[in-house]
Amino acid sequence: MITRNTLWGEEIVEDTKVCRDCKEEKPLDEFEPNRKFYDNSNPDGRIVRRPSCRKCRSNKKPISTAERKKWKRPKNFECPVCLYEYDGSYARLDHCHATGDIRVWLCDNCNTGIGKFREDKEVLKRALKYLDA
Repeated sequence: MITRNTLWGEEIVEDTKVCRDCKEEKPLDEFEPNRKFYDNSNPDGRIVRRPSCRKCRSNKKPISTAERKKWKRPKNFECPVCLYEYDGSYARLDHCHATGDIRVWLCDNCNTGIGKFREDKEVLKRALKYLDA
């Protein structure tokens, strides 16, 4: 939590979060809402925020609209990572966040998994080593 004073000397305590990328503690409003989470304790839902702050997310290169239009969504496909067959609704256009270069269509799970490992081969190697232990 961050405490700051207003112009009139009142203390305001803000909820904070630590950015996954820059490791800085920042006010919650610097993290974009990701989705709402509903459960019995909070039927109106609570906002789940992205793990990276706006500044760090702005450093990631998105797929340009022109490039995205060149890739037609498949009706059915086999994910090249997990080798499962899916209909096109599970297809995600995978790309490098550093360069913006498109790689290939992946299933939603594999695309998310690669992102969770920050597209880092060394992290993936350690994960494989862990699974072999």
